[in-house]
Amino acid sequence: MRVLDRKYEWVELFRDSQKDDRGRFYGHSYWRDEKSGRVSVKDMSGDRPDETDDGPLWIDRSRPVLFHFEDRLGAADVGRATIPVIAERDTRTYVVGVLWRDAIDACRRLGLKAEVDRKVHDLLRLLVDVCLIEKEAAS
Repeated sequence: MRVLDRKYEWVELFRDSQKDDRGRFYGHSYWRDEKSGRVSVKDMSGDRPDETDDGPLWIDRSRPVLFHFEDRLGAADVGRATIPVIAERDTRTYVVGVLWRDAIDACRRLGLKAEVDRKVHDLLRLLVDVCLIEKEAAS
């Protein structure tokens, strides 16, 4: 979808996988402004990035997407990722929280750098070691 106005020329690139209780899309979408070439993350508070509560949140390519675990009130750790953005309204830096699979998709589609925290690194190392043990045992 292409949307034109005086300041922006928005093109929706893709949406993440988040759905509401009824299975309808309810997450983030990624939009490129054809005039500036920048990409913005949009939530459901508006139809276009400039119409959301926060205004355009531009992807900050100078910082990596961080994969980490989020502790939810003592419950089991939940895998999350944060995508760095810069708010157009106040030029402050923020992060947008997304699911791991959606962050991986965004990194691939947009060519973003990624980083994992220590707990995620340890989990990945464990998984690789288990896979190697299984392969060694099958030999």
